[in-house]
Amino acid sequence: MLERLEAKPNEESATLKRVRQSRKHEVWRIGHGYHPDIAARIICWFPPERDTVVVALFFGNKASLGDVLYNSVGERADIQIEKWIRETEQER
Repeated sequence: MLERLEAKPNEESATLKRVRQSRKHEVWRIGHGYHPDIAARIICWFPPERDTVVVALFFGNKASLGDVLYNSVGERADIQIEKWIRETEQER
């Protein structure tokens, strides 16, 4: 699905939705198959002025994490994006 995108999405679709909990970056989640025991989110960020996409996977045991993972994924994604930005700036 990501390989078919030519740029950051402009609108939500059945398989790609904005993560509203993210406060620093515009991140998107990819739809995936349901599993009753696993809480999972595949998160994408499209860095401005770059021809790339940053993908992160957040997952855990649904019985112990449940809504905690889903409600905190935006903040967790922001932290990982900031880490990616720092690491790639050092490579330049």
